[in-house]
Amino acid sequence: MAKNPDAWGKRVLIKIIPHDARSIYKFELTHGHLAVLAICVAALVTAFVTLHVVQVRAEEEKVGALQRLTKSQHEQLVNFSNQTNLMWQQLNKIQAEHQEIKRLTTPSGGVSSNATPAADAQAEQNKAVKPTVVNMIEPSSEALPVHGPWWTQMAALIGIGRGGVSFENESVSLAMLDEGMDRVYSDAVKLKDEAAQREEVRIEASLAYQRMLDAIPSIWPTDGSITSGFGFRTYPDVGFHTGVDIVNFYGAPIVATASGTVVSAGWDYGFGIKVVIDHGNGYQTWYGHNSETFVSPGQFVHKGQLIAHLGATGFVTGPHVHYEVHVDGRPVNPVPFLSGLVGPTPAQLAAVR
Repeated sequence: MAKNPDAWGKRVLIKIIPHDARSIYKFELTHGHLAVLAICVAALVTAFVTLHVVQVRAEEEKVGALQRLTKSQHEQLVNFSNQTNLMWQQLNKIQAEHQEIKRLTTPSGGVSSNATPAADAQAEQNKAVKPTVVNMIEPSSEALPVHGPWWTQMAALIGIGRGGVSFENESVSLAMLDEGMDRVYSDAVKLKDEAAQREEVRIEASLAYQRMLDAIPSIWPTDGSITSGFGFRTYPDVGFHTGVDIVNFYGAPIVATASGTVVSAGWDYGFGIKVVIDHGNGYQTWYGHNSETFVSPGQFVHKGQLIAHLGATGFVTGPHVHYEVHVDGRPVNPVPFLSGLVGPTPAQLAAVR
């Protein structure tokens, strides 16, 4: 090593001697050269360390952002799971209400007309009960590493939620919920159709019952008072009186005491101008001694409809209407009918059910 008073000018000799020693390689470097080389190496190391620190910080920021995003998504998934559970509860409640409606609308025998064991088994299988309620697990900040390769971060991301709320669990639950909703909608449509049919039957039965009531004589043919009752009498002639005589002023309105079809309307000897109405179910009513009539045979009349004017035609001693009620071809006392005390028979009620 050569000596030089100038420190920067001092030289360093480097010899490289191969094994065969045939030739020797020599390098001479001054201290200045070595200092520059050291400075360059230090600068490169500093730059590399600085770049690595910046990259690590950037990766940490990315991981932090992923953690926040994952936590937010997990919270949304938990909230979605809660809403799904609430929908399951509502769906079960709706199905319970449907079952209660079916129970209440089933005939008194306890068995629906279209119910079968297979249908009952199918209905039992169609219960929309969620098989498992997942546990709500909040994500932990330790679930992801602070730094590391991207594949370890993705593995940690995928691992979050296992054993608790997960997209797989919610996907299965949603599929089952959709199937349950379809069944509930189908049940609702069937219940609506059945309700419409039952309402139609109820309306028809109500109309039939009202028609039956309208066909039972239950009102007075005219205002006034009874001067001659039903049964045996001695005046104005001796014999059995088959009706009642109701006195009112001449020309007073005579109305049908029940709905029915006019059998005859015209002159009938001692009855004068008489109207006969057939009401069905064995009922007929007769109205005699009218001054005029406003109906003709075959005409349908409603209860309370004007059919004639009170008169004094035929064998009479004064203006009145002779009113008779016939049941199954024989005259009966009209007084209970005038009071509305006669109702439908059990056979008539059974006919409209």
